[in-house]
Amino acid sequence: MSSGGAEDALRFAGRTSSDPADAVSRWKATTGGKAAGCLPLYIPEEILHASGMLPVTVCGDEYRVVPEPCPWEIIDGWVLPPVSGLPPESVNFLPEAFTVLPQVSLGFPSRGMKVPSGEEALDRVEMLREWAGDVSGMPANDGALSKSISVYNESRRLFSALEGRLASTPGAYSAVEVYRLFRSAMALPREAHTGLLRAALSRGPADVRRFRARIFLGGMTALRPVMEAIDASGAALAGEAFDAGHRTLEAMVDEAGDPALALARRLRSRMLGLAEEEVDPSWAARLLDRVEASGAERFLHLGTGSDAHMEKIGKLAEEAGKRGIPFLCLEMDLSPGWPEQRKERIASFLRKDRS
Repeated sequence: MSSGGAEDALRFAGRTSSDPADAVSRWKATTGGKAAGCLPLYIPEEILHASGMLPVTVCGDEYRVVPEPCPWEIIDGWVLPPVSGLPPESVNFLPEAFTVLPQVSLGFPSRGMKVPSGEEALDRVEMLREWAGDVSGMPANDGALSKSISVYNESRRLFSALEGRLASTPGAYSAVEVYRLFRSAMALPREAHTGLLRAALSRGPADVRRFRARIFLGGMTALRPVMEAIDASGAALAGEAFDAGHRTLEAMVDEAGDPALALARRLRSRMLGLAEEEVDPSWAARLLDRVEASGAERFLHLGTGSDAHMEKIGKLAEEAGKRGIPFLCLEMDLSPGWPEQRKERIASFLRKDRS
């Protein structure tokens, strides 16, 4: 596809990310299908997709000023994630109708390591499968579920290709463009977004921007003001490790065998990974390996300010210090009035020389 096709795709991603609820509304009007609101993190969207629903990830920061009525009133049911400790912004913005709409929680019983057994993970997968069939009127059989797994695996391969492009060709995409590609995936049908990603990746080398420094982003999925600050500082995004659920290659699902069992294994694996971050210090070294492999000269981590998160940040800061990589943790604020001084902190961090 031509570079013009890439620019068209990026513009479409921009329109979708600026008003995701409108994109969902148009999908519903076109297909007659139902939309499932997914609060982050680690929801097996393949099950919703196989039931003919549109999985819509809702973080709570989609609109700088939330219009009235709440745009998410178009959602037909809500899925609560298997992880605890949702940021309050992910719940406070929800419309009053949230309490009366169909809901399902994938949460596991609270205990030390928070790692479910294989049987518990499979139980959550089947619970969501039954719920989605009830809400959509189209239960997901194994054939449909296997097809959805293939669709999402292809999306992950293209996201991986995008990350590779960021590392190999810094400046090929602005930070805001990357933000648009990530956020549009949260509101578009997966097949449509896969086509959009494929078109965006066709952008040629002539479109590469000049840049001042390479930066690696981690933590929460970045807010638009963060990406704007990166672009305004003349930096290039070289890589990312956002807490973005099942988007990465690590979330690939085995396409052979029982699809529900494969999804259960993936769910348990992701929960095990979260638990390892609490007790295994080597995860910080592995993440800094990724930072170095990307060629990034700075590491910006976006956090929540919770006690558990601050302990995590301490480990990252220590490992970055050992490697001489400048590190900044920025506590995020999902409220509409995101302080301008936070933008200045990012700009200062990106401008300073690496010692």
